[in-house]
Amino acid sequence: MRVAVVAPAVTDLGVPGLPEVRGGAERFASALAVALAKSGVNVDLVTFGQEHMELRHHSGLGIRVLPRWSWRGDPRDPVNPTILRLASQYDVMHAHVINKAAVMLALGASIHKTKVVLTPHGGGTRAGIRRGLWKVFDGSLFVSQFSRMCESELARLPSAVIYGGGDALCPSHIERTSGYRSRFLFVGRLTPHKGVDVLIQALPPAAGLTVVGPIQEEDYFEHLRSLAVGKDVEFQVNLDDDELCGLYANARALILPSVELDWRGRHHRAPELLPLVVLEAMYCGTPVVASNVGGVLEAVDDGKSGFVVEPSDIASLRKVLGDLAFDDALVESMGDAARSDALRRFTWSESAAHHYKFYERLCET
Repeated sequence: MRVAVVAPAVTDLGVPGLPEVRGGAERFASALAVALAKSGVNVDLVTFGQEHMELRHHSGLGIRVLPRWSWRGDPRDPVNPTILRLASQYDVMHAHVINKAAVMLALGASIHKTKVVLTPHGGGTRAGIRRGLWKVFDGSLFVSQFSRMCESELARLPSAVIYGGGDALCPSHIERTSGYRSRFLFVGRLTPHKGVDVLIQALPPAAGLTVVGPIQEEDYFEHLRSLAVGKDVEFQVNLDDDELCGLYANARALILPSVELDWRGRHHRAPELLPLVVLEAMYCGTPVVASNVGGVLEAVDDGKSGFVVEPSDIASLRKVLGDLAFDDALVESMGDAARSDALRRFTWSESAAHHYKFYERLCET
């Protein structure tokens, strides 16, 4: 069986000349493709860039870059008619975002009897799916039970929930430093629905916080900086993988304070599906404190591997952070539980095996 994993962009591959974008869908697709290749699957990662490229990853993964034609100038929605021809070269093509390219791929693949699977990662182009274009896909896979519930149309197809892994970014042996467990950590895009403003307001006196992520909205970032005045808050915009692994491994806890009603008053129906940052922190033996949104409860065992609080509840979040800030034994026990859960449930080798079994079943129909 020959498989193609299709994503608008890729990340964390370290291949010279390959354009990379750090985002949830890109990281999931890239890690899955590498894990499939390591397990012996004949797999290519198909993505988009400025020019055509054919590359090879050290795992054996083939990488095919198609020239990006942005739909109405939107870089998140690249298309290229070449993808129609590529469909004849694969038994299964697995698209990792709801966009024009995925629909185009499905329509072209139907001519060649190639099976097309779709995994939604939030966002994307929803109008076509609502109008019935979900029927052009052969199957759907979801990163969490919550995601499956949100995508009721796609869930009508042959489908399954397959979790991602937390072990693609960091080595199996976690290095601790002299500053071990000294600061809380946030990792993610600096955009209002991530709730970093809530986190800064909830930060207990004398507690330190490192905020890592790209700035998406400049005025929101300025708002965060104003809230951080007089507090021990450090912003890191760009870090390489080794630096990020060091922060995961040495954080007191990862905080994911996502909100349903953001700073601007905008409502978010599904602010999180199940972020990889949660699984990565758990793999590093770091407790997770997260808002009760999306699929968070599918990973975080409240009171055991971390804490779950209601979104936008500053007082409850401040109490939990205060407990963790001054109780080393609690941090260690929760970190051990998080690590154990990650090794048991959230590895990319297991995820790749489940994906491949789904592809096999789909091809038998």
